[in-house]
Amino acid sequence: MRPGTSPATSADFDAAVAAQAVRAFLGSQPAVELWEGGARVARLEAESSGYSITLGMQLVCHFWSPDANLVRRVVGWKAQSGNRLRLECLRMGQRQPQALVLSPAGDAASGARSEYRQALLAAIGRDWPGWRQLALPRTPRSASPWVRLVLRKQHALMVCVAIEESPTSGILAQALVLAEQARQRWPRMPVAELRLVLPPGAERHVAQQRAGLAPPGDAPGIECYWLDRSAGQLNRAEWGGENKGNLQAQLRRAPAPWPTGGAEASDELLREIRERCPQATVEYGMDGRRLYRVYGLEIARETPPGEDLVAHHSFGYGREQTPLVDSTRAQFLAFLRELAAQRVAGGRRGDWLFRIQPEAWMEHLIHSDPSVLAADLDTRWVYRQVPACRPQERDVMDLLLVDHDGRLIVVELKADEDLSFPLQALDYWLLVRRHQQAGDFERLGYFPGVELSALPPRLWLVAPALRWHPHTEAVTAWLGPEIEWTRIGINEEWRQGIQVVYRKNQGGA
Repeated sequence: MRPGTSPATSADFDAAVAAQAVRAFLGSQPAVELWEGGARVARLEAESSGYSITLGMQLVCHFWSPDANLVRRVVGWKAQSGNRLRLECLRMGQRQPQALVLSPAGDAASGARSEYRQALLAAIGRDWPGWRQLALPRTPRSASPWVRLVLRKQHALMVCVAIEESPTSGILAQALVLAEQARQRWPRMPVAELRLVLPPGAERHVAQQRAGLAPPGDAPGIECYWLDRSAGQLNRAEWGGENKGNLQAQLRRAPAPWPTGGAEASDELLREIRERCPQATVEYGMDGRRLYRVYGLEIARETPPGEDLVAHHSFGYGREQTPLVDSTRAQFLAFLRELAAQRVAGGRRGDWLFRIQPEAWMEHLIHSDPSVLAADLDTRWVYRQVPACRPQERDVMDLLLVDHDGRLIVVELKADEDLSFPLQALDYWLLVRRHQQAGDFERLGYFPGVELSALPPRLWLVAPALRWHPHTEAVTAWLGPEIEWTRIGINEEWRQGIQVVYRKNQGGA
């Protein structure tokens, strides 16, 4: 259910409707800030934060993060402009409700970005003498964190893209596209410099990606800098540390397959979920706990050992961890009814449960039948996000497959256009290639019975045929010759069954 409008506090306050509004808001936002009394009291983001919703005679919401632990009884709610949700809450001992406002993280960052841009331009004028800024075409105002600049010195151009804070994962793609746009806009002047301004230490990720890049034609090399705000100067970053960071993600032992026979049949929670959502699946997570999913969306999980005194399972989407106990049983059943009505093939595009985590849905379909992508795959073995190098990026899904010749295939999935898509895939390809060369897959039990080829893995980029970013080719042009990549366009209504619409091959030594 999408958040609507309700009187702040009134006799007709519907706690169940309010609970649905809170869940829909929190489940559809990657990061949320909580504001109370004009001050930010918590930020819900990543694995270290979460919430639970208890609905009985009253609606009680529990929010936690590394710096906060809030329990609030909700007595009213209202959707506000700016995609915010206002909850009227009572705290222990209070008689009058106080507003708790939930807002998407980053709403108040535009002022800080403007200050950063001015500081950056001042430092460029001091430390990069002779470079003069050129005007770029106007673009619609947005919350983009990037500062994009094209500068000129005599008859040469410099492309510079800067960002003040992490995450910085998209900055390289921004720079490669801006360089191509500069070549087209000023064709008589070569792009002689390509510089990134990053937070200190973030150059390591660019260094790792650089191992898989080959500048096309006369394209410039890539340099990294960091801005010292206190001194007002730009410092060049060294390229050291290429073997550190995300690309050193540990490869765990191959996950155990789900036991055939009585394991699923004895799972009472799975049977209860499948009564309303027949397509539900269960699997073991990396920590050995059972995870319950509907079309890739995790909706329930076993409670970690030592934390199961209250409940053996919790339910909810994303960061929600509502204990599954007698007092929340009715809430859980309502939760499943909403899920069964919305997360179905052919559902309504306006339903948030239909839209949420589309890559997970796509991954579920391909994991169930990899042959929809190609006929020469060994469909016995499909591994997801192994190794998992991007826990903070929930809209990215990776699969690792093998064909009948034993050649590894890295598959990256995207449901909507994303400029960084090819470089996100490159991150995973580099990880897989490193573990392949070290013999880790054979040593840790992956692809049993398959003699793996020593050839570099193939890279498949999969997205709906009409959902590719228009500048994708400006980024893929930089992929190194060792990477044999294929761009696979699938049908727009892929939730009803994946069909390959076209296949474009390029690259390879």
